[in-house]
Amino acid sequence: MLYAYSQTPIQEISSYDKQNFDASAGLLVNYKKLYVGVSFFHINQPDDGLTGSYKLPVKYSFNASYNFVAAKYLLINFQTLYQYQASFNRMQVGLDALFFKHIIVGAGLSVDDKQYLSLGYRHNYFSVGFSYNETPVYKVRAYEICASFNLRTKENRKAIGNFESW
Repeated sequence: MLYAYSQTPIQEISSYDKQNFDASAGLLVNYKKLYVGVSFFHINQPDDGLTGSYKLPVKYSFNASYNFVAAKYLLINFQTLYQYQASFNRMQVGLDALFFKHIIVGAGLSVDDKQYLSLGYRHNYFSVGFSYNETPVYKVRAYEICASFNLRTKENRKAIGNFESW
């Protein structure tokens, strides 16, 4: 039996051994410095329920990004994201800047009052970043640290053309 903190029975879960196939697909279109994409998650709506049948709703995601070389050592990226799943909506806009091919600074805002700030460093072989986001309405704060290793060729690593082809 599962119990809440008050030791009140909730509902017995008959089996923890459940397997599902979850299908997703997406498309990204690029024209010069503009990127537009669409993704569909949980297309086959797998059964995700623990105590009974629950079909996971399809999640739709639409995004766009534009890169602008503002100066010799300054790349600006504008991005927007819209997501929809069941009755949940999310719209987010953001701006990132790459200074001197190495320093990344970003900020963004969601319609649901979430805001974020990010700071990172890009090397020819790796990237590291730190971000902070806050949702004042719910008094939620989160911190993220991320790192990536780059396997691209030397010529492509030094290009400052856009954020998507680092």
